[in-house]
Amino acid sequence: MQQPEMKLSLFPRLDRKKSALTKIRAEKNIPAVIYGAIKNQPVFVQGAAFSALLRQIPENHLSNTIFTIEYDGSEYKALVKGIEYNKTTYEVLHLDFMIPKDKPVNVKIPIVCNGVIDCVGIKLGGSLRRLIRSFPVQCTMENIPSFLEVDVREMQVGDAKRLRDIALPPEVRPLLNLNEVAVTIAKQRS
Repeated sequence: MQQPEMKLSLFPRLDRKKSALTKIRAEKNIPAVIYGAIKNQPVFVQGAAFSALLRQIPENHLSNTIFTIEYDGSEYKALVKGIEYNKTTYEVLHLDFMIPKDKPVNVKIPIVCNGVIDCVGIKLGGSLRRLIRSFPVQCTMENIPSFLEVDVREMQVGDAKRLRDIALPPEVRPLLNLNEVAVTIAKQRS
């Protein structure tokens, strides 16, 4: 399942002084950089537009969301490869957009647990522990999954599901050891 693409306009940052960054942020915009298939470009995005799109993206899905960015009269497909937040206000301070060349990209795909309500081990007093929330993979932009699923319905207390238990589309290559434990049903401490 593919996520809908997000459209975003980027504007050139002509002045590279620190005072220019302060002015951009004072106007509620976000300084950014685009790189990859085009030469590195300092840009900015309207803060309200990015915030509106960010609210539409499910939790933990930003790293695999494809943005269609409009810049200098052209459109590009891009991924957010870096995001910097203010530590106290969580306001976005800076963004890095990567426009992939015609080759696979590394992305983190969120892992969704299905059947938690019906999980046998949880009904017997266990608790679900998610040890890996996002699965690093490599694939082309066209094949980025929006999420990967693991079914926990039949898991008992003490059971674990490893990354190898998660079905990957054939065009997606894992970047972690498949023997790593993704989820487990842990015994509740008394």
